[in-house]
Amino acid sequence: MNKINLEKKEVKTILEKIHFVMAKKHVPRVNRQRNFENYIEENRLLRIICEDYSYEPYQIALSMNNKFGYDLNGSDVISSLKKRKLGHPARRSELFTWANKAIQYLGQAINGDKQSFEKFQDLRQNPIGPNLNRHEEEFKLLTIMLYYQYPEMDIYKEAKEIYKFGVVYAKYFFYDVIDIVAETYHFPRTNQSKKYNSTVTNEIISLTKQDLINKLAKLENDTLKLEKDNNMLNNMLTELQDDFERQLEESKLKEFTHFFSQLNSEKYGCVLDELLVIRRQVKLLRKNKFDLPIELNGLLILIEKLTKFVQDNHINPLKRSNDIINLTFEEAQFCIYDGSPYKNKSDMKTVKIISPGWVYNDIQISRPKVMEVTNNAQ
Repeated sequence: MNKINLEKKEVKTILEKIHFVMAKKHVPRVNRQRNFENYIEENRLLRIICEDYSYEPYQIALSMNNKFGYDLNGSDVISSLKKRKLGHPARRSELFTWANKAIQYLGQAINGDKQSFEKFQDLRQNPIGPNLNRHEEEFKLLTIMLYYQYPEMDIYKEAKEIYKFGVVYAKYFFYDVIDIVAETYHFPRTNQSKKYNSTVTNEIISLTKQDLINKLAKLENDTLKLEKDNNMLNNMLTELQDDFERQLEESKLKEFTHFFSQLNSEKYGCVLDELLVIRRQVKLLRKNKFDLPIELNGLLILIEKLTKFVQDNHINPLKRSNDIINLTFEEAQFCIYDGSPYKNKSDMKTVKIISPGWVYNDIQISRPKVMEVTNNAQ
């Protein structure tokens, strides 16, 4: 893949203008956000997948931990990918392949290749692939992919700022990049309005001086630009509001799942696990017609109500405690595994489920805890 020609005059102009809109327009807005730390993790995850679209969730987690100091596991990555509608591996690969191709065209357009710019525009305006029309993360991915594929562009050392971009800011920053490239080389934009009517021009030429025509044309162009900027600003405000509401819902969900996660943490005695154990034991005692002391009735009613509260909130166990199962290497990535190391990816271990793990709808709250069962123990 050809690099960006940093010695070319037009390329220098493009990078200067990108730096200007980044520093004066986008970064000040982004830094006023209170939640850009969430975007940084999401965008770093996209950056890791740029390296290899076939990465499995546990591999993404390992790379995130090694490169950026996180403490993630495969289930954390799956949860994040699902929130971004990137959970399906084939569709994820389709999106990243499309973005890679688009950025290759854009890179050559930055070098001045008009045909590559046209191919980029065609690719961007058509469906992403047979299984994917558009994707809400596409502009974030395109922005990240641009600096990943062409790191030499980062002459002002500000690529780190793009990791603060949410969906909306990434979209309008990328629009600015496209406009800067098109304006620098005078490339036509497919959605560009007609800026001058030649019929009207001919009539004016026959009646007035050339300088008046030029002035009218400039006024018309300025008006069109103002209209475009105004429309873009209105659209941006609408999309920012939508993005804010989406982030608010995600924040509520995060707080909800965090509450139940803490409830089942060792710090608070694994309350969800204990509810299951006590409920199962009480059922067994009643089945055997064991007379429980009347003093325990209040406690048993409380346990039943707590259990109903958990069930009504769609909090369910992932597995059955004390079951003995065969666990593959891949499945072990989503559990807290206590046992000897796996020899390879095809290795399988016999384990006992110590804690079932809990899930809210399709969001994992806590991972199952499993312990390897040796032949002697069996």
